[in-house]
Amino acid sequence: AAVAASIHFFQTRGRQTFAVWLERSGRYRDLILDILAEEGMPRDLIYVAMIESGFKPNAYSRARAVGMWQFIEHTGKLEGLRKTHWVDERRDPVRATRAAARHMRRLYDHFGDWRLALAAYNAGLGRVSRAIQRSGTRDFWALDLPRETRNYVPLFMAVAIMGKDPGLFGFDEVQFEPPLRFETVDLQRAVRLEKAAECMGLSTAALRQLNPELRQSITPPQQGRHYDLRVPPGKRQTLLKCSADWPAEELAWHYYKVKRNDSIWSIAREFGISTKVIVEANSIADPSRIYLGQKLYIPGAAGAQSHSAMSTRYTIKPGDSLSRIAQRYKVRVADLKQWNGLQSNVIRAGDQLTVWAPPKVQPARLQTTAVDPAGRTIHTIQAGESLWGIARRYNVRVEDLHRWNGLASSTIYPGQKLAVGRAPAALSQDQHYTVSAGDTLYSIAQKFGLEVDELARLNNMSLSTTLLVGTNLKVKLTNLVE
Repeated sequence: AAVAASIHFFQTRGRQTFAVWLERSGRYRDLILDILAEEGMPRDLIYVAMIESGFKPNAYSRARAVGMWQFIEHTGKLEGLRKTHWVDERRDPVRATRAAARHMRRLYDHFGDWRLALAAYNAGLGRVSRAIQRSGTRDFWALDLPRETRNYVPLFMAVAIMGKDPGLFGFDEVQFEPPLRFETVDLQRAVRLEKAAECMGLSTAALRQLNPELRQSITPPQQGRHYDLRVPPGKRQTLLKCSADWPAEELAWHYYKVKRNDSIWSIAREFGISTKVIVEANSIADPSRIYLGQKLYIPGAAGAQSHSAMSTRYTIKPGDSLSRIAQRYKVRVADLKQWNGLQSNVIRAGDQLTVWAPPKVQPARLQTTAVDPAGRTIHTIQAGESLWGIARRYNVRVEDLHRWNGLASSTIYPGQKLAVGRAPAALSQDQHYTVSAGDTLYSIAQKFGLEVDELARLNNMSLSTTLLVGTNLKVKLTNLVE
C-alpha cells in the first residue's frame, strides 16, 4: 500500500518533480550504471540517487548532506571522499557514485536485506540496528523507524518501478538530457577555470558543470599532485597547448615561501586570514610542521592580483540572504559563493562567511602619512587596506606593525593611525612629553614605541596612576632605535 501511495503521489502532486528527475537522469544514467556494474551492485540502486537528489551533483540538504548521493561529511570521509579548501568529492559524480556503491555494499553485507540496507542508507546503520533489537524482528515494515525512513524505502520502490517504464505511468513525453560525455586533462599545475574555459571556447559555467567538485575558481594547486580536469570531448589537446604558455601569475592566487621562524599562525596573521584556511588550502596534515623554503598557497579574493582587499568574517543572521549580504559589502553574490565554496544560495543563521571587501579608489593626492612627536612615520589607514599591504608599501614586516602599535590582532579600520617606521637615530635621547586631555600611560607609551611598564618606571609611578593634564613625563627615545 505504501508503494502504491508513492506511485500515486508522483502521478499527481509530485508529477512535475518526477518528470524533472527523469529528464536529468539521462545525463548520468550511463555513468552510474557502468559504475554499479563494475562494483557488482544491482542496477536498481541508480534510483537511490533519484530520491536522494534528483541526480543533482550540487544538491545540499538541511542536514548538510552533499551531492548526488547525499553524503554527510563524516560518511563521505569513511568512504574515501575528500573535502578540502579546493574540492568536495561528494559532488564528484564519478567518485561519489563509487563511494555510494561501496557504502551500500557494506550495509547489505551487514543486514543481508536490501530494504534494511536502504533504510540504513537514509537513517544510519546504528539506528536501524537498534530498531531491530527493540522490535525483535528484521521485517522492515514492522520496525519502529523515523517517518522519513519509513517513507524512504517505499519511495525508492516506487521510482524504481516507474523509472523502468515511464510511459506506462503517463510519462511518455519526457525529453531525457543527453548523456554526460567528457575526457580528462592531467594538469601538472593549477589552472584558473575562467582562463581554461576561454581557451576551449566554453563558458566557465559549462566547465564547472563538468567538474562540480571544484570549490574555488582554480584547480587544486597542491604540489606533488596532478589534477584530472574534465573537459568536453576533443578539447584536451587545446587546453594542454594553451596552459603550457600561461605565466605563473595566471595559475594561483598568492604564493608564499616559508621563512625562518615562520609558523602557520604567523603566516595567517600576516595575510589576515585564519590558520584553518591555510591548512586546508595546502592539505597540511600537521600544522606544527612546516619547513624553511616550503611553498604555500595563500587563498584570497578570487581573481585578485594582490591582497589589498580586506578579509572579513560575517556571521549570518536570521533573515539574511546572500544577495543582502553581497549588497551590504558591495560585492557579487557569485563571489560570496566562490569565496566560501557554496554551490547554492542556501545559508543558515549562525554560520560564518568569508567576505573580501574590495578596496575603494582613493583620490590621487590623498595625504596618508605624517610624522609624530617621536619622529616616527604615521600612516592613516584607508578603506580596503590590510596590514599585509601596508607592510609592503613601507617595506617593513607585519610583526613590526603589530609591535610598534600594540596590535593584538590583524583587524584594522579606516581612519586608524599606524606607526609604520622607527624613530630616527637623531632622536635617541631623553625628552619630555606634556600630558593632554584623554592621554593615558598606555596611549603615550604606544605613541613613543615604549612598553607601558617601562614608561611608568621611568617616571616613578604605578600603572594605575591618574594622569593630570599638563604633567611633564620623561620619554626615553633610545628604545626606539634598533
